Amino acid sequence: IKGSIISVCAGDCIDINEFAKKLVSLGYVKETQVEAPCQFAVRGGIIDVFPLTETIPYRIELFGDEIDTIRAFDPDSQRTVLDNIEKAVIFPACEYVFDKKAIEKSKEEDDELYEKARKLLED
Repeated sequence: IKGSIISVCAGDCIDINEFAKKLVSLGYVKETQVEAPCQFAVRGGIIDVFPLTETIPYRIELFGDEIDTIRAFDPDSQRTVLDNIEKAVIFPACEYVFDKKAIEKSKEEDDELYEKARKLLED
């Protein structure tokens, strides 16, 4: 799970599309507006994400590909409740992380299991 934790700070440079893909691989669901844990939204240079481990979501504002500010906001009013957060830490929203490596490993294990079951049925 350690390699699946996203940690970003103001001043970091990120690719917004890769960031969104990473959130999806961690079990987050893309929505038009963040209202509940395990959701995220992308609007222009703004990424809203509601980590499973937090009580309120983060709003990550970009200037180009650089993180300009990180704030916390109320999901009901969408208004800022905490400015100038130094670091946002986002833990996976599910037990299994679905990155390319994990999917390939799962496929290999499924193929092996299928072959074992087929051989048992043939005997």
